[in-house]
Amino acid sequence: MIKKLLLGFLLLPYLSIANGDCDTCAQEQYLKAHGVTIPKEVSDIRMVAIQKGLESYSNDPRTISAISTIEKNASKCLRAQTLRGVNVCRGAGYKKSERKSIGLCGKYVKHGLWEKNPKHVTGGYPNGEYAVDSAEWLKPAGFIDITKVEGFRNMTPSTAPKGAVLVYRNTQKKTGRPGHIEIKLDNGKFGSDHINTRAISDYHPHRELIGIYVKLPAELERSL
Repeated sequence: MIKKLLLGFLLLPYLSIANGDCDTCAQEQYLKAHGVTIPKEVSDIRMVAIQKGLESYSNDPRTISAISTIEKNASKCLRAQTLRGVNVCRGAGYKKSERKSIGLCGKYVKHGLWEKNPKHVTGGYPNGEYAVDSAEWLKPAGFIDITKVEGFRNMTPSTAPKGAVLVYRNTQKKTGRPGHIEIKLDNGKFGSDHINTRAISDYHPHRELIGIYVKLPAELERSL
């Protein structure tokens, strides 16, 4: 009886997760570490809380602004750029096809997150030369890889929430470089330095998804 009462006391805080109160959600990890099976009802509540957090991220004005910036910039040259010896962008102010990649996916994604959202990314313009290494600036900025969270490990680009930042590696190189990074747009398309109706892993044989990054409410993130 004492054990049942203790277990009930430990699980009681989960009833508040649906309302967004996750300060004590870490007890789930404690229970698992001690061989206690988490009731399905509790896991379901946790899943609902995370799903609500993802919806909140997608509808955040800063996320919407970032998506809008990505969409507008896809037809612009943010700087002069040569790709494989060909001048693909003559410099700021010039136009390009929004479906044309110019090898600057990382710059365009950072600019989208950064241009009107100085506090959305970090305290300064995020560093990082290669797209595959984007976790180096996404994580310190408060983004988490949702595919590392139980219940969301099978998330794909098509099921990723609006505004999610998708990171890929180059399977032809041990380092995975240069990789690719893109954002899930409002209309189900994917944007970086260009816009495509499909995720790059759907048509590029050497681009493998390695992370789907989002921001969750702080109290929820601490419980993961």
